[in-house]
Amino acid sequence: MALVDVEEVKVVGPNPAPFGDGYQFEITFECIEELEDDLEWKIVYVGSASDESKDQTLEEVMVGPVPLGTSKFSLESPGADWEGIPAQDRLGVTVLNVCCSYKGQPFVNVGYYVNNEYYEDKGPDEGGVAAVELPSVVDASRVYRNVMTDEPRVTRYNIKWHLKEGEALPEPPPTPRDLAVRPLPPSDQLAADDDGDDLEEDDDDEEEPEEELEEED
Repeated sequence: MALVDVEEVKVVGPNPAPFGDGYQFEITFECIEELEDDLEWKIVYVGSASDESKDQTLEEVMVGPVPLGTSKFSLESPGADWEGIPAQDRLGVTVLNVCCSYKGQPFVNVGYYVNNEYYEDKGPDEGGVAAVELPSVVDASRVYRNVMTDEPRVTRYNIKWHLKEGEALPEPPPTPRDLAVRPLPPSDQLAADDDGDDLEEDDDDEEEPEEELEEED
């Protein structure tokens, strides 16, 4: 049984928004047993569906210590790097993943489609319409991204919450890169994927900043 249940991941802030704007999520989860370590949260932007090396980790933060019960916190990141994305993949639909891990083992991933469109004059916040014909050079400042909040894809993985010293773990699952290859859950519903695997511990020893949690009454 999972010791942490992610109950809600909510996109907050303007949406659609200029491509370079940051992302902000309000996350609610429940912890049913005392944890030895903190939780690691990541926001990953898929720069190219066909090239994993183009993925951009926008934020990576340790959250804890984690109290028992329901907690809520805000997870923020800068926007994706336009220049780091292949030209052919900058516009159109891609994926943004919010992932949580424990002791290097990802146990839940919430994926969203993100649609990037070019607006020649007025942006969507001004009633503008996305351009059909694109210029030879696309101005990134005229691109708006829209996180499709009504179509999240939630994948849950079985992990080993109580690790024995020296215990080896299998390879971790790949980051979801194309949400279209699997059916989407109904709107506003976080559907669990039951075919999870045991995962491998992360070897990255880099110390990450910690976030304080707001414990709910």
